[in-house]
Amino acid sequence: MFNLPLDYEVNKKFDIKMFTSSQLTPKEKKYFKDNVVQIELKYQITGEDIASFIDDEHNCQAIMFFEVEVKDLKSAKTIGEIIQRIVKPLVVIRFFDSKGTENYCFAYKRLNKLDNTQIVIDEIIFTPISSIFLENETKELISKYLDFDEVKNKVNKLSYYYEMFSKAIVISNRTYFSGYKGILSSNIFYDLDTMKLLTGLLREIEGFEREKSNANTVSEKAQINMKIKNTIDKINKLTE
Repeated sequence: MFNLPLDYEVNKKFDIKMFTSSQLTPKEKKYFKDNVVQIELKYQITGEDIASFIDDEHNCQAIMFFEVEVKDLKSAKTIGEIIQRIVKPLVVIRFFDSKGTENYCFAYKRLNKLDNTQIVIDEIIFTPISSIFLENETKELISKYLDFDEVKNKVNKLSYYYEMFSKAIVISNRTYFSGYKGILSSNIFYDLDTMKLLTGLLREIEGFEREKSNANTVSEKAQINMKIKNTIDKINKLTE
């Protein structure tokens, strides 16, 4: 996965029961057992080659990379939300099924301010479903820009993870603007605050697109298109 160094390789399979903890409702436990075929921890980044990051909001000492086989990729969203919730470290999940399709799940987590032994998921992203065997743009972009050597910001584990997370958001929302390859190749990812601005602006565009789909008049759509254009201009300025 992402050409991660062999030093981080684990290849440990887990009993599905380990993920159906008391944190889950009976309905969630049943859904998990009914839809997950197998779970394997492929890689885990620990140690200080990439520095840990600990402050009042984060405790990033490990990044875990799971591969999860599901019966049908339609269940990936619910299963991903469950795994991201119960596994406290930063997690990348590659989902795949027997039909030869796959997608990835990332979640930006922080510590709960009321109880720092618990985590809060600020944002979660699932990349578009793509073929494992056939060439396609989603697969090509993920392979290129999330490759370990292509990730620019390895100053600490949070920055490294957030670069993958924000690139996944760009790739997943590339239909909204033509300059996505320029963004993915830019130096924007050297700064965590700038990456957070980028993801926030991309979420704005998503919101405007939803508004536009519900707009009833040409005038309303034109106003929303102007908002989208202004947000894209802000994104482009981040790379200048």
